[in-house]
Amino acid sequence: MKGNSDAAKETAKSTPMSDFFRNASVEEKREAYRIVANEAIEMQKAVIESAKKLRSESCK
Repeated sequence: MKGNSDAAKETAKSTPMSDFFRNASVEEKREAYRIVANEAIEMQKAVIESAKKLRSESCK
């Protein structure tokens, strides 16, 4: 029968990250996403500024 398996299913070892996403409240998850998004935005801004500097230097 499809879907029935006698083989034992292996379970992956839990990690702090998986524990967080499994057990955290919506508010905690939202805050984590906000922090990560803000950090990514700052990193992207730094890359853009670096590219602008390189572009202006190469145009000289």
